[in-house]
Amino acid sequence: MAGFLAVSGCLPLHAEPVGITERQKLLQQAASNPARHGVWASDTYHDIKDERAGLQQNARTNSLTLGYDQRVTPRWTAGLALTQLSQRSELLQDDTRRRGSGLLASLYGAYAPLPFLTFPVSLGLGQIRTSQNRVAEGQELQGRFSSNLTSASAGMTLMVPLQSVFLSNSLQLSYDSGQIGSFVERWPGQQVATPAQKTSSTQWHLSTKASVWIDGKLWPYVSLKYSHDLQRTPGEDDDDQLQWGLGLDVLQRAGWTGGLGYARVAGRQGIGDQSLTLTVRKSY
Repeated sequence: MAGFLAVSGCLPLHAEPVGITERQKLLQQAASNPARHGVWASDTYHDIKDERAGLQQNARTNSLTLGYDQRVTPRWTAGLALTQLSQRSELLQDDTRRRGSGLLASLYGAYAPLPFLTFPVSLGLGQIRTSQNRVAEGQELQGRFSSNLTSASAGMTLMVPLQSVFLSNSLQLSYDSGQIGSFVERWPGQQVATPAQKTSSTQWHLSTKASVWIDGKLWPYVSLKYSHDLQRTPGEDDDDQLQWGLGLDVLQRAGWTGGLGYARVAGRQGIGDQSLTLTVRKSY
């Protein structure tokens, strides 16, 4: 999420993908009368099925994000985003069901020393409240807990126009952590205490996105992203991940942009991981 906020939410207007001739025109217009403000919304549905031995679970999450950013100087952009999170999961090995909802607030920004080069950063803090039901020894246990979330990312994005094809290449370092508070599960006459837990991961990501120009407004694209774990708690054996995606971006000269994208993780044995994202943005 933080990566999406950093890369998708704060790119300068004059870095939008257009053909070479049209791009030069927009660069001239942006230099004389640049758009300083932007508002945007994004909705992502994420579905995960983990069928590995001892880790079987199904999880579905939805994140609705509203954001605003401003071009503070010709090279600096800063913004704020608020995300409403909801999730449902089932851990099959111990018949556990969870439902949660919460909020994540993020600050993000970008430095663009050149029209085709940006350095985005983001920092997010949030909390999710979760209710849990599970069956143990024929008894249904119920409990509630809160999770404090922290996310941060920094990276570099290089955009290259090649006739009717536009390449966007990025390198990113991300950190995510979750602190689950201690809680008590209860059933008639008894209770079970669960201590606090912490999860965290540090990853670097290398991605590329190739868009094809159709009449300057429609941009179908394909994308590829490789992620590698530098640190993960608790650890897992599989620390590399390859994700492919495809979608369509729509650009309007009135300052409106939108997009629909699908992404799926490939090459992870026993894991099905896919997401669908809808975005819309207005620059003025």
